Amino acid sequence: MIVRLGGLAIAVLMLAGCPVPPIKSGATVTAEKLPEKVPDLIKYADDIRAKPDRTGADMENALLALDKATKLDPKNFEAQWKAARVTVDLADEYYDDKTKRAHFSGRGIDYAKAAIELEPKRVEGHYYSGENLGLSATTKTVGAKFMVPSVRDAEKKALAINACYDHGGPARVLGSLYAEAPPWPASIGDPDKGVELLQQALKCGPDWPQNNYLLANALCAAEKYDEAAKQYKVVFDAQPTPETAHALPQWKAMAKKHAESCEKKKQAALSGS
Repeated sequence: MIVRLGGLAIAVLMLAGCPVPPIKSGATVTAEKLPEKVPDLIKYADDIRAKPDRTGADMENALLALDKATKLDPKNFEAQWKAARVTVDLADEYYDDKTKRAHFSGRGIDYAKAAIELEPKRVEGHYYSGENLGLSATTKTVGAKFMVPSVRDAEKKALAINACYDHGGPARVLGSLYAEAPPWPASIGDPDKGVELLQQALKCGPDWPQNNYLLANALCAAEKYDEAAKQYKVVFDAQPTPETAHALPQWKAMAKKHAESCEKKKQAALSGS
């Protein structure tokens, strides 16, 4: 899941043909030590991802297993899209390391592309394509206007197929993009449209605090400060579940930071400054 979406608004370069930067693997297993059958490799990765206390090294082990699965059976749709999902997890886990973020999201673009080619009518490939594109774009330095439409188009396709996938994921990513991007003619930014889409995401995933956090950001961008404060409070009060335990502390920390910024914007608006 993407924990930080702000980079989509400052995406910087068309990615076609850009090489994936190499990194030193943090995996604690080797491919040779992993299972030899594709279903066993997928289960191995699923079991790791289900752990609330998983580490970056754990997730690199999961990706190693899924990568092996895609090599054993390149036409296995489940292996391809789940590899694209894990690269999102890793790019976000290592968000502060731009080289690692570029590496994992760049690989994820390829896995997602393979998934789309295998099953173009399924949501997973399009959804994780948009997420990986957005994360990869945050590592570049020139021309936001070129990348934002690519993320938008991928998530629009996902939205049309299954708007509620991943707790409202397509609407969540797309809504955040509209809320954070610069307005026309520089880009596609439209905070009100962002709010509408994020409200749709919240209906799909009412127990997924990331939806409340990103809706709050959009409401603040739309200058609806009191409504934003209510959504930030939902995040602050949220209790961890098996699914949210890993990411919830990060969501709370970012909600606190953005809530303080939103309050300053509110006070500035009230004072007329």
